Amino acid sequence: MLIMSCGIYPRKQLICLLIIKQLQFITNEFKHSLKMIKGLMFKINKPVKKIFLLFFILFTLVISLAFDKRKLIDKIKVEKYRVNESSFFIIYNNNLILQSAGFVVKKGAKEENREIYGINHVWEHLFFRNKINGKSIKDILNDCQYNATTHNDYISFYAVGDYEKILRTFIYALNYPNFNNEDLELEKKIVITELSMRNFEINPFKIYTNPTGGTIQTVNNISFQKMLSFMKNVEKKNVSYFVILNNQDKIDLNKFFDNVEIDYSLSISLEPKLWDQDSKNIYDDFLSFVSTFDLYLNKNNNNLLLYNSYTNFTNREIFYLDLISFYFSNDFFEKNRKKLLSYGINNMESYIYPQREELTITILLSLERKEYSDKEKKLTKREQEIKDLLLSELKNIDYDSFYRSYMGLYNDLLRNFSDSWNFTQIIPFFVYSEKWNLLNYYVRGCEN
Repeated sequence: MLIMSCGIYPRKQLICLLIIKQLQFITNEFKHSLKMIKGLMFKINKPVKKIFLLFFILFTLVISLAFDKRKLIDKIKVEKYRVNESSFFIIYNNNLILQSAGFVVKKGAKEENREIYGINHVWEHLFFRNKINGKSIKDILNDCQYNATTHNDYISFYAVGDYEKILRTFIYALNYPNFNNEDLELEKKIVITELSMRNFEINPFKIYTNPTGGTIQTVNNISFQKMLSFMKNVEKKNVSYFVILNNQDKIDLNKFFDNVEIDYSLSISLEPKLWDQDSKNIYDDFLSFVSTFDLYLNKNNNNLLLYNSYTNFTNREIFYLDLISFYFSNDFFEKNRKKLLSYGINNMESYIYPQREELTITILLSLERKEYSDKEKKLTKREQEIKDLLLSELKNIDYDSFYRSYMGLYNDLLRNFSDSWNFTQIIPFFVYSEKWNLLNYYVRGCEN
């Protein structure tokens, strides 16, 4: 998916702080372990002792990294609130040192009218020029690192620093946009420069036909009144606020939002054990689901596209589509590599795209462009064979392959919450989870 972005990432500071934290943990682990082997070491001569010590340090480093990561993952907690019409997420993670906050509007480029393609992209840039008491957001947040991104399905604004200061600034600017025509024209020029420098590749499989970043012509046509009207008409029900904190930090929302009714709706913890419950029953249910599964074939350019569209699926069935996608991209391809190569298929990827009220699962079998003309006839003759292979393997998936795919999805989810993720990594999960009512489902296991 095409992403437009502006702003600064706090990479250097964050990386340094995380390295210091990890070294402190390793040092403590090493000191503890030395006490355990103190009685053994005095019996070993010096050369052997040095070699032993070197191997021990390396071993401690590897083990501590692995255990520390799982320990931190287990302590991630998410709280969800309703503040007026908007959602408010507080995410606690021990692995984070810096605070961050921001908001997401869940109407992105695909919702734009033809005359205003690119207006979200312009807003992404213009937002930080909003003025509060004559001072721009850029100046108010001069001690924070800020950024924004435009996507087909949403646009996000966020900053790293004092979360209360960031939130108050963002909430005010979102509700009371204040900029002048000079600000708009300056940011339009920056956006147009970006568009003229980018070489956009036309993706024949792209569901949304609207250009995510807009076109030079449509951006040029965005007037001050159109921009102001667009910003004033952002629906609060489409806004989600996020605060990402260390577990030691606390936020009192009732105090932060004085005289505002707040509904507490969800508190969850990301715990691996929740994903390991009742997997045999889930496997049987999955087999029942895929027994009616079908694929429809469509060739385009140098790719072979297989897809299946659905509507009105339950949470569990949406999860099954995700699992099927993971299976085709991993276990299936490895198991059938030789056969797929004989069909001229040397790469395989699988995706799921949300599209309004339906999901589309896409299995993309890619060939090098230069090879396609020679292999097109071969593929055409074997289209049905390929489809039959996909469906046969899926409907007869063994428990081990199912479980690897099942846990693979879970590990992918944890990667979003581990290490020092930022909004570009975490926001898509929450946007789509909330859209499909999957947040509680994903983190608690397969529950309808």
